[in-house]
Amino acid sequence: MITVSKIKESHFYKVLVDRNSLFLKNIDNLIDYCEIFLPNIVLVFQNYTRHDIIHCYNVLQYMYYLCNNPKDLSDYDIALCISSALLHDIGMVSSTDEILKLKKGEIDMHGKKYSKVRQRVNDDFVAIQECIRPVHALRSKEHILRKMDNSLFVLDRSSISYKDELASICLSHNMPFVWLTNSSNVDITSLKGNFEGNPSFIAVLLR
Repeated sequence: MITVSKIKESHFYKVLVDRNSLFLKNIDNLIDYCEIFLPNIVLVFQNYTRHDIIHCYNVLQYMYYLCNNPKDLSDYDIALCISSALLHDIGMVSSTDEILKLKKGEIDMHGKKYSKVRQRVNDDFVAIQECIRPVHALRSKEHILRKMDNSLFVLDRSSISYKDELASICLSHNMPFVWLTNSSNVDITSLKGNFEGNPSFIAVLLR
């Protein structure tokens, strides 16, 4: 598929290929995962800029060009760049069942009640969007932690996982910048086996 090959044309992906990186298998599996889930964003956000894998590719290329020396980044940092570019908007995905429950008042969106938002915007479609959009980064974090298999983030033949760090990075892109200055929110340094990374730097790139 053209969208799959597009991610593999990105500069960061090619760096991992050149290094024969251990992270490539995880990235390839994640691309397949996002090919399934990201198109579902249009169920709610039909009138927004498309948040598909082409959007992810564009974000990823911007992240590369923002680095003074992108090839100096570790494999771990590059994996975080690619993974966060792919997953930062996954929280915009919603199922028809979730939307129905939201409209019935059976669930809310982190305190946002559909009925209250509907009264304010006076439009069913916009009300759903305004329930999800402001908390989509938090939903992205929750999607990664609760709905995605750990194997997508564990290096082959090891117990090294970067799932938690990635989830925090995806949350960060919709948080105030000062939130990033607190190391308890996003790690400044992270060591995974022999791989050293700087999740807070990747979070800044993603923003």
